[in-house]
Amino acid sequence: FGLPAEAVDAANKGAFLLLGDAYMHIQEPDEAIEVYEQALKKNPKDPALATKIGKALIKMHNYSKAISYYEAALRSGQQNFLCYDLAELLMKLKQYEKAEKVLKQALDH
Repeated sequence: FGLPAEAVDAANKGAFLLLGDAYMHIQEPDEAIEVYEQALKKNPKDPALATKIGKALIKMHNYSKAISYYEAALRSGQQNFLCYDLAELLMKLKQYEKAEKVLKQALDH
């Protein structure tokens, strides 16, 4: 009567996402990152998780790690909307030329 492995994985991913989102809601981004990273181990190509981790890093003011994280996610071929998140962070940090380069790269794909 067991569930298929895919159903269990989907349920686990959903639970990790809910828990991570709850940590973000109560201003505990470091805890959220730990939970999101556990989910990412099960779904390494999930761009939504990459976005959530990046935003949690930004909330912790860990901008350099967030930039590195977004760049690594983009190199692994994840969605172009990560380019938008990275460009937005770069603009907040007044790194306009880098932001422009990231956006042009997204448009070329």
